[in-house]
Amino acid sequence: ECGCVALCVLLLCDVFCVVSVPPHTPSCDVPSSALTGSLVQLRCRDRHSIPAAIYTWFKDNRALPIQLPNATYTIDEKTGVLTFQKVSRADAGQYYCEARNGVGPGKSCSGTRMQIDDLNEAALISGVLLLALLLFLCAFGGFYAHRHGLFSRHRGRSFWIPQCHGAAHISSQNLHRTEHIQNSGYSHPPKEPQDFKHTQSFML
Repeated sequence: ECGCVALCVLLLCDVFCVVSVPPHTPSCDVPSSALTGSLVQLRCRDRHSIPAAIYTWFKDNRALPIQLPNATYTIDEKTGVLTFQKVSRADAGQYYCEARNGVGPGKSCSGTRMQIDDLNEAALISGVLLLALLLFLCAFGGFYAHRHGLFSRHRGRSFWIPQCHGAAHISSQNLHRTEHIQNSGYSHPPKEPQDFKHTQSFML
């Protein structure tokens, strides 16, 4: 709809036009389920109506009063938000909202049922205790492994060869170094008989 008004002063006229748009079907956001004692908000919005729409919420086809003593909810008719500070099982039902702005008939969204479920406090407490126990076991296992040196890295192992005279002490690092030299293709020059030098005697 469009309404225009002409204002003339000394042959000078100004024309003012006001455009009005009737309500459109609003978009409604209603949760399908919620837990008792939790904060729940239902939202309704029409972005096309001019002037801005006023919203009314319905539960099970009955309008919810804006101001009701001892009500468990609050309604902002300008923003279309229905708020339950602590929802209860009595608040379960089918909800929808209607948008009106005085220009044409009001429009409503389709209804959505909201289910309210009880909070299983026993299961919640058991889950928290189990998580705390797992964290304690992990921390204790890490402390035990660190205390006994399981996280330290041994770079080489030493062992004794009792068959050798004097029980020679050989390190695995030296063995690896020897293998590396042999694999690289390096060979020691042959020794001449005169180069042999007697260093130690032993008896079998």
